[in-house]
Amino acid sequence: MKKLTKIFSVLLCLSLASFVFSGCNKDDDGEIANTMTLRGVKYGIAMGIYFNDGQFTHIDVDTSQGDDNLHGYGQFASSMIGKTTPAADAAFDISFNPMSGPSIDPVIKSGNITIKKVEKGLHIVVDCVEVDGQKFYMDYLAESEADFNARQ
Repeated sequence: MKKLTKIFSVLLCLSLASFVFSGCNKDDDGEIANTMTLRGVKYGIAMGIYFNDGQFTHIDVDTSQGDDNLHGYGQFASSMIGKTTPAADAAFDISFNPMSGPSIDPVIKSGNITIKKVEKGLHIVVDCVEVDGQKFYMDYLAESEADFNARQ
């Protein structure tokens, strides 16, 4: 009887764990972190949206840091979707506006930008180094603007 109770307990724990983690953002390769590291500061990403005009895909992203929120906006060549592109070859631009102070415009020296189409939008991973040697890293889900607006 103890063995049966132990087996039942393990199965119950596994079932609960799968239920709890089923709501996480995932793509075919695993978790989407929804984080960014910029100029030595790690941010949570609260929201990301995109729209595609054919040639370029435009992105907006908001961090979730209270008084230190950033709003980022930019674009990249739509041909980058579904690929990992070396930063030197990427038509990728983004600028961040803080709540106060000047905008922050990463100047990428090296690294890779990976953009994948996933069920809920685009999984965007920027794993780069700026010209001053600081890490610029983004890993987030961008939802289509049409889907975002439909939920409002």
